[in-house]
Amino acid sequence: MDRDGNPQSMKSNRITPAAGIAIGGGIFLAAGILLSASDFSGFSGEPYSITNHFISELGWKRVSPSAAFFNVGLVICCLAYLPMMWTLGREIGTRPGYVAMVSGIMMLGAGVAVGLLPIDDLKPHLIAAAAFFWSFLVTAILFSFAFLPRWNRVPSGKMVTAGVIASLCLVSFLVFPKESAVRFIADPASFLRPDFWWLVILEWSVLFSVYLWGLTAIFDLWFRERAKGGQG
Repeated sequence: MDRDGNPQSMKSNRITPAAGIAIGGGIFLAAGILLSASDFSGFSGEPYSITNHFISELGWKRVSPSAAFFNVGLVICCLAYLPMMWTLGREIGTRPGYVAMVSGIMMLGAGVAVGLLPIDDLKPHLIAAAAFFWSFLVTAILFSFAFLPRWNRVPSGKMVTAGVIASLCLVSFLVFPKESAVRFIADPASFLRPDFWWLVILEWSVLFSVYLWGLTAIFDLWFRERAKGGQG
């Protein structure tokens, strides 16, 4: 209860820890990316570049001795986002919000699987990665609907916008031709990378949209907590 004895604030008090844990998870993943990239040496001895190297290559032990930092960081980040995803759905408190929450939890589970099944074990990794991308698309769309005025007592245009941006990035990546990726997977040692590999750049845009969506959700939860505090 707050100082006025309002039990509703107990629900609000769960927001700050969930948001803080999510921020910590995002920092862990960013650190894992930087550490793995700094120790990366490709099949041609090239350094890592976000313009022509897939994200999953950071977790590839054959080319990055520090791959474990990325894989562990990804697992920690996804687990750290779970309380925020749960709180977000509970705060919305409607059927669309709960459905979006369940989809988001499934998305984070797929992300954990990507970290536990790095690209060294190719087939399971590709299945986990596909599950993550598609479930994130579903989650972004569902939360965008859940934050519309029709479904939310406190609608959020920022969350709708972040969801639309994430959806556009995901659709662009998912529908982009994958022939070059197939050739790379078949023989990565002899594959000639373009300086700007658009499929890779689109994949990185998905990761940036994950961070954008997550930060938007964190600030949305904080604003809701402050609003409740002002009502107390």
